[in-house]
Amino acid sequence: MVDNLYHEARGEGVLGLSAVASVVMNRAMATGQDVCDVVYKHKQFSWTQRPKPIASNDNLHNIFVVAGKALSGQLTDVTQGATHYHATHVKPKWAKAMRKVVIINNHIFYKETK
Repeated sequence: MVDNLYHEARGEGVLGLSAVASVVMNRAMATGQDVCDVVYKHKQFSWTQRPKPIASNDNLHNIFVVAGKALSGQLTDVTQGATHYHATHVKPKWAKAMRKVVIINNHIFYKETK
């Protein structure tokens, strides 16, 4: 979880970190997988294709706090149950088949349509 928050949302503040963590937790609950399986599932998060080490920065404290809350079940889901997201500057094909639920900072969050 820490690696994913760092690579996906380190500049997004606590709200953005919480949103990304919520998506990971929502996917884990929906699929019955553990967090590592969700994060490292092939082609789910682009950074996993070319992992880089975490560099020290001012937001590491927030990353660890949010990760701890998410993994202990104490994180409020700020995404309304979203299971997917992407940066606002990209337009992935898969997003057309999903329902947009919220925009938080530089990410758009989606639920699967039923």
